[in-house]
Amino acid sequence: MCVFSRRKNPKKNSASAVAGPDLFEQSFWRLYRESLQLKDRCALMSAYKKRVQANELALQQRPVNKGYIGMGYHNLAILNLYHISAGLEAAKQARQSLECGDDFYKLSEKRRDILQFGAHLESLQVAAMTSTSYDEAISYINEGKKLYGGVFADMLESLLDFRKTNPRYGAYQRAVSLTYYSRVSAELDKGNYAPALGLMEIMLTNAEAPEYDYSYEEYVDILDDYACVTVMLLLEKGRILNGTNREFAEELAWIADKPLKMLADFMPDCQPGDREKFEMVIDVYRNIYGIAERNSFKAFR
Repeated sequence: MCVFSRRKNPKKNSASAVAGPDLFEQSFWRLYRESLQLKDRCALMSAYKKRVQANELALQQRPVNKGYIGMGYHNLAILNLYHISAGLEAAKQARQSLECGDDFYKLSEKRRDILQFGAHLESLQVAAMTSTSYDEAISYINEGKKLYGGVFADMLESLLDFRKTNPRYGAYQRAVSLTYYSRVSAELDKGNYAPALGLMEIMLTNAEAPEYDYSYEEYVDILDDYACVTVMLLLEKGRILNGTNREFAEELAWIADKPLKMLADFMPDCQPGDREKFEMVIDVYRNIYGIAERNSFKAFR
């Protein structure tokens, strides 16, 4: 199966040199560079705030610069999906970036050699990856195939092959999520938890939609993974952050809010055996510094 991921386009931009950046552009890219540094050491709340600042700067720019508005939303989408595990936010932001149309595309191509990635290409990947139906995903993939070929052609082939025997889009999205991690085999566990969790958030939110239509057992399986893999993500990021307990609480503990809320909402509907299993998971969260004090944990006190 083709896995959606960040990949460099081998084609280099042949555009001629352009004038240097103005004060707005300097500020935008400074905030972006600062967010990268924070992201690399897993100070994710601070990294997120820097990208919000850059995006707000672009939104406030006059005259309106749709290229940078698109870039701001793209940068947020990438951080949210590939590092913070916020699939719903990433889906919205990727689509907002693409709404900036040709202006965003041109800026993306102009900055490709500097940034070493194609932002417009990545937004199409994220939009396809976070779609909630085959038809929606195919529409984004076809657009990517038309503009970039390569990886999008592979995505389309993989998706169409899967669809032949699996009419529910939720089954495809679940299969993609499982290519990023494994809870049963250390050898198969790629440790790429954030995008898997981002997809699981979308799956659980759309569980009753016709394209998903998960059974009780399927929902429990995904929710169990969502809660447990979030712990794995927090522990991994915490080791890299290597800061004080307070820094962990400020920079990472907030990532637990969504799985905790989903657990709290589902507990009244749990079968007894599943309730016992989830109570054990909640105890794990209780012992992670900074989480038991969060508002999202009040339902379990």
